[in-house]
Order: sequence, then structure tokens, then C-alpha cells
Amino acid sequence: MSLLTRRSFSAGLAALGACTTLRGPEEPPATGIAWPEGISWLTWEAARRRAVAEDRTTFLLAYANWCPTCQGVAPWFSEPDLVAASGKLLAVKQDVDEEPPWLEAYASAGGYVPRMLFIRPDGTLDTTITSARTDYPYFYDDLDVLVASMNKAAGA
Repeated sequence: MSLLTRRSFSAGLAALGACTTLRGPEEPPATGIAWPEGISWLTWEAARRRAVAEDRTTFLLAYANWCPTCQGVAPWFSEPDLVAASGKLLAVKQDVDEEPPWLEAYASAGGYVPRMLFIRPDGTLDTTITSARTDYPYFYDDLDVLVASMNKAAGA
């Protein structure tokens, strides 16, 4: 994705904003997001085991299939810089509509999607790594800011 395209896409996401997790009856049924290949996504359980054993940070992407912003960020996960940065972390993507019990531990990060969180090896949320947005601190509308946050989380 060219720099101009990145900036245009980021501006569009910023205008769209984060989605709330409350859907109205007019919402179409979820059909799934076509996530690109390139990221080694793990289950939450596998990431937690490895985080402890390897002393590594987990990148958690909380999304919803019905969320247009989530669908819009999916292509980011094929960008070479993001793929490289994610390789330094343990990556988990979780559909919030599946309501896994473990996700409740991160309710303090908000109920909007997409949320992109960095979880320390001890399982706590790293609140020092955010998008710098005051309204939705774990919503990234700029690919370069997300990559920088991933590199910071990895200690790079």
C-alpha cells in the first residue's frame, strides 16, 4: 500500500471511527472478514502458554465481523511492515461476538471494536501502549502508528 493510499485509507478510518459492540436489529448477519495470510494467529490459550514460557508480549485484536471499520483494517495485516512487527509478538484475533470468558479481563479497555491491545507476559494489559487517541485509546486508525506500537511492545 503506497504512502498516499495509506494516508487516504487512514483518513477514511478516522472519519468512520470505532464501532460500538451494540448492534441494531437492522444489522445484517455476520459473514466473516477475509483476513489476509501472513500473520501467525494463535488461539488465546496457545498465546498465553507461549507468552509465559517465552516471556513475550501478545498482540490482541478484538474485532466483530459486522463492523465496517474492522473489515477496513483487515488489509493492513498483509502489509510487510505490520507482518514483520507482528512476528516479534504473539498474535491473537478474537471475534468479540463469541464472548469468550477470558476477554472480560480486558473490559477496562472499552467495548468498541476494533481494539488492538498489548498484553504483557503476566496477562495484564499494557496501558502504556496506545494509539494516543483520547476517545478510543486502543483503536488505531493509522497503520504506521500501529506498527510503531507493535515494535515498542516487542522491545524493538
